[in-house]
Amino acid sequence: MPIPIPILLLTITLPEPSIYWHQSTEGKHRLRCAAQEEYAGSLFFLYQGSSREPVAVKKALPTQSEVIFAAHTMGPSEQFHCRYEIWEGGKAILSPLSSPTNITEDHYPKPSIAVSPGNKVVAGQDWTIHCWASFAGVSFVLYQAREYRIEVTSEEDSCTAKFSLRNVTVANADRYTCYYHSITEPIVWSNASDPVELIIIDANEVPCYEEVLVDTAGKYRVNCTFPSHTEGWLYLYQDGQLLGSHPLSPDFTMLNSLRLGIGFSLLILAFLFVANACREKMYQEY
Repeated sequence: MPIPIPILLLTITLPEPSIYWHQSTEGKHRLRCAAQEEYAGSLFFLYQGSSREPVAVKKALPTQSEVIFAAHTMGPSEQFHCRYEIWEGGKAILSPLSSPTNITEDHYPKPSIAVSPGNKVVAGQDWTIHCWASFAGVSFVLYQAREYRIEVTSEEDSCTAKFSLRNVTVANADRYTCYYHSITEPIVWSNASDPVELIIIDANEVPCYEEVLVDTAGKYRVNCTFPSHTEGWLYLYQDGQLLGSHPLSPDFTMLNSLRLGIGFSLLILAFLFVANACREKMYQEY
């Protein structure tokens, strides 16, 4: 007798893409539609108004997860959506439609941007990007170079967003910008923020503290180590505030030891040379 075996069907849900007005040239309006970077090479669809049929279809490059559409015709206050498609198990899977965006020449001012702990980070550390607008009720989007990374909607009464990169590697070294857009109608995007650059430093090339001591006067003393060839200045920070600095000089211990060894060897050779000359002179006199 055949035994029925239950089959579990898994439904893959793709994240929603982002869409915003990119630029307008020669009567053509351009819209950028972006997915997360792991969906590079996807097929993108652009929808106009309430139509269920796409007005444009474009495939992203294998290394990119976004495309730029050119829109030629539109009505007043016309809205656009986009979505993308991937193939999984031989089947096409469509993402949800993006939030609507309007074609408009109006832009909000660019957001402010800051990073912590700084733009130079040791490999393996966490890095945080802070973006903020001049008013609340907006959603922020982070870009790495030209690639969409993530979107964060701020709290209802907040005008800031925080993007955290955990355990950074060389692959994260790049230029980052953020945008924001209103979350109520009409959807209006800001200009891009100033770029910030992340520089990854080899952990073997930076100083590190070994211990913090309290001396007899009640003062803190921080012992730091750094590569022997390092020159310049060592800066001590606490919670982002500069506490002090100290000049660095290379460790000449080995070099001085080598110089002393060479000098001693030359002295021995000179002594042997003089002794040999004296002995030859004595032989000649006899």
